[in-house]
Amino acid sequence: MKIHYVADLSEGQQIADLFLVRQKSLRTTRKGNPYLSLTLGDKSGEIEARMWDGAEQAGKTFAANDFVYVEGDAQEYQGAVQLTVRSLRRVDPAEVDASDYLPAVDADVEVLLAELKDLCLSVSDRHIRKLMRLFFEDEAFVSDLKRAPAAKAMHHVYIGGLLQHTLSMVMLARQIADHYTCLDGDVLIAGALIHDMGKILEFEYTTGFDYSDEGRMVGHLLQGLRMLDEKLALIEDFPAETAMHLRHIIASHHGLPEYGSPRTPQTPEAVVLHHLDNLDAKVWAYVSTIEADSDQPGDFTRFHQPLGVHIYKGDSGRRPQKKYGFRIEHEQGGKTKASAKTRVMSDESGPSGDSLDLFDKKR
Repeated sequence: MKIHYVADLSEGQQIADLFLVRQKSLRTTRKGNPYLSLTLGDKSGEIEARMWDGAEQAGKTFAANDFVYVEGDAQEYQGAVQLTVRSLRRVDPAEVDASDYLPAVDADVEVLLAELKDLCLSVSDRHIRKLMRLFFEDEAFVSDLKRAPAAKAMHHVYIGGLLQHTLSMVMLARQIADHYTCLDGDVLIAGALIHDMGKILEFEYTTGFDYSDEGRMVGHLLQGLRMLDEKLALIEDFPAETAMHLRHIIASHHGLPEYGSPRTPQTPEAVVLHHLDNLDAKVWAYVSTIEADSDQPGDFTRFHQPLGVHIYKGDSGRRPQKKYGFRIEHEQGGKTKASAKTRVMSDESGPSGDSLDLFDKKR
């Protein structure tokens, strides 16, 4: 049973507990002596650790993403708590409760899933609604969606992160289509649901967050296209032009070739989806970086390498004191609040052409 969580460690504590190795490297001091530089973690966060004595031999006994039993001391170094490791040993994952070591979304995944399903199945176009229903009836897909992260490092890097990101995207898509009445709202909502769904296959998330073999070799865009085509093949009369548009949204949602996009957006819906994806990822990255750095002095965070900036946190007190999140229609327990904007319809009901019928114009 785990006793010491990273978030609770303080200077002067003696530690004897299990941790997950997030990063590992063998380095040398200025005098040429080897030492281990480690990033250890659990579901509450990460901590830097150093092992000075016996580092070279110990380093041969475990790898990144292994569980290790650590004995050492928590000490302050450059304003942060760091572990000095006296000894460590690898632990068989079968002996470990992995839920203690991977961060998870700070919300009820069943509530998030219920909200996502209601919003997606309330679209007007019966073909798109049938397509999305097929995904929600796929138990393996839903199970993976509830657990997968949205990325390895940049945004929503936790169990349930992909579900939270997808729901946020669908809600943003809905609001944008409510504003820009020239858009095909149903296509935009469907694109928000499917744009990243290949990530359930792109990542491994049993002992850590990393790319799967297929993720490295193929990637989530191609995986998503294949998943989409598998479902489209089950709908005999699905319009070919709509199918092409949905494929294009997946293929273009990274925006530019230098960001791994095989196509640049060529429709209004595709360009909106691309920018919403970037917006949701960046908001999460900025807010979560400020939260992680909140106990450090100064008005700016430490340099964020992927974003390329020091993020200003001096006015963070003006924001709500809560983690990244957004308002949803469901209460705890999955019961739906009354909402003029949500209509769950059967695949045979409702208009098939006017997607704007979904949105409430009387606000």
